[in-house]
Amino acid sequence: MANLFSNSSPKAEETDVDNKRSIGDTSFLDSSNNREVKRPAPNFDFDTIGSTDGTFEQSIVKMMEQMFNSLSDKIDSSNKSLHQRFDSFETRMSEIEERISSQQLAVDNIDDRIADIESKLETINSANLNHSSEPEWEPSGTPSTNILLFGDSNSGGKIKFGSGKGTLGAALPGKETFTAKVDLLPEPEHSLLNDVSDLVLAVGTNNLKEDDCVPADLARNTYSYVKKVSAVNPTTHVYLPGVLPTKSVQTNTRIKQYNYYLKDMCSDLSRVHFIDNNNFLYI
Repeated sequence: MANLFSNSSPKAEETDVDNKRSIGDTSFLDSSNNREVKRPAPNFDFDTIGSTDGTFEQSIVKMMEQMFNSLSDKIDSSNKSLHQRFDSFETRMSEIEERISSQQLAVDNIDDRIADIESKLETINSANLNHSSEPEWEPSGTPSTNILLFGDSNSGGKIKFGSGKGTLGAALPGKETFTAKVDLLPEPEHSLLNDVSDLVLAVGTNNLKEDDCVPADLARNTYSYVKKVSAVNPTTHVYLPGVLPTKSVQTNTRIKQYNYYLKDMCSDLSRVHFIDNNNFLYI
């Protein structure tokens, strides 16, 4: 390759400072006489740079390959990341669509329930209008009291019906029949129960005094008897006083359990009432 900067004359040439310098010249200013001195340009042979063994060209090629590989890896990584984000986006969109569908079903269900409630309200309002045309309740009839007491020795002779001193008087007419045990109660169809308004069953003490008595079994027998009485005499009110405690600890344990069953039983039956004697024990 020819020298890029060559001068025809090896000798420096002086020119006027005011003359325009050419591009690429190697002149300098001589400050002593304000004159510009030109010197020959240096000799550079670019063909000889790195040309002896091709190292420069190989380095350039290798560097370009590394840059290409690095760029390719970055592109692959970016594509992979984009694919992952896209897959995540699709999954998220599917979840959102499912939630929207579920919420729509819930809204539809709410609409159906509202429609059902509105229909029921219309039915109730219609029924109220019909009831408003019916006559209101008016008191009628006369009281009819006829008490029958089935009791053991705890109550026998202590409650007296009839008139005169020491009786319940004419306001509470009735009669008492001694009954030692629950299993000895008269049959519900017995004539004694005819036209009875209130039946009092004050029995059970003698049953519970027996060591082999099971309070639950005794309560079942009492329940069966009361159910039959209500079936035969549906207008009769039945009263079950709790059995009073005794001096025996074992008997009192059974009495307490039996009274508990009686109270629970009365809450399940119509016109059957439990009388809790514990309310009178401390008077």
